[in-house]
Amino acid sequence: MVIAHADYPLDHYVFGQDIDGEAVLWSRKRIGRHQQGRGKAITGARHFFFGHTPVSRVRIIIISIILIPALSSAER
Repeated sequence: MVIAHADYPLDHYVFGQDIDGEAVLWSRKRIGRHQQGRGKAITGARHFFFGHTPVSRVRIIIISIILIPALSSAER
């Protein structure tokens, strides 16, 4: 199981692999691709959990989105 704040920037997970820390914290690329129907699974772990991005609907491929009640900038 892998838990990341926003994204895992690679398509294959390897424990201890060098990755872009900024992407893990802030990237919305993967969720954006999923919302456009262009999602791709990440291999190398049984499950991935992401948060950070408020969504109304998402297509999931062995990825879970952890949603915590918050206001998006559009709702402020």
